[in-house]
Amino acid sequence: MEWKAEPTSTRISVPATSEILKSRKGFSFLELMVVIALAALLAGYAVPNFTALFTSPQEKEYQHLTKVLRMLRTDALLRSQAYCLSFDLKEQKLMPGLIGPEGCGDGENQEEDWPRWLKEHEFPEEFALQDARYSSNTQSQNPSTNFEVLIDNSGFVTPFLLTFLEADGQRFWEIESVGILGKLELRESK
Repeated sequence: MEWKAEPTSTRISVPATSEILKSRKGFSFLELMVVIALAALLAGYAVPNFTALFTSPQEKEYQHLTKVLRMLRTDALLRSQAYCLSFDLKEQKLMPGLIGPEGCGDGENQEEDWPRWLKEHEFPEEFALQDARYSSNTQSQNPSTNFEVLIDNSGFVTPFLLTFLEADGQRFWEIESVGILGKLELRESK
């Protein structure tokens, strides 16, 4: 009797890919982290835009003017340069500028590297700049169409008071600088 080797086939059972996916339950940690990161990015973009919808025009102007004053004060201290804010009641504009030999610069001598929000700014149509004067207990004696606030090279801001009238003519809002640092306060006026 002769021994013959017969080839045998050994079958290895490998589950199909679909069977592996069906047996797996839940998400991996990496998948969860990717989804959370994407959600955080979307929320970071959407939340500021969403809250801006509920900010009143008065609050937006207050925030804008606060940002402008803070930037000019910081720059005045760092560069030892005097600046001014010119409020044009006729054109309803705010124009930051450098103090030159002839006074406030009318926006003509603005620095080129200033950010967009620091350049000439028009007030929104929802309300109009009614009065601009230096802070004191008296009303302005000779109202003019231009009003200038000085920010000197030590960071001192000339105290001022701005009065805005809403478009419907019903309510007045005031923005007043308080103290030598020009901290602003927003309040409804009667």
